[in-house]
Amino acid sequence: MLLNGKTLEEYLPLETLRMVVRSPLELTETLEQFDIKINVKGGGYTGSGMGAMRHGITRALMEASADYRPALKAAGIRYS
Repeated sequence: MLLNGKTLEEYLPLETLRMVVRSPLELTETLEQFDIKINVKGGGYTGSGMGAMRHGITRALMEASADYRPALKAAGIRYS
């Protein structure tokens, strides 16, 4: 996963922040299935920045397969 040209570990300094971004992939057991490249502007590391990244990943997963919906919905992750 690349964020603004950096690895997830380089871009987000804390593991808790990385967990939020990875959560849709972990819930759907697809962490190793997709190559993800995200370009982020504004929002900072917390708040809207991480939420926007997680939301974008979730929407991409839903486009890839509706089979991921139950796991995401059960975790309360919005995708619309």
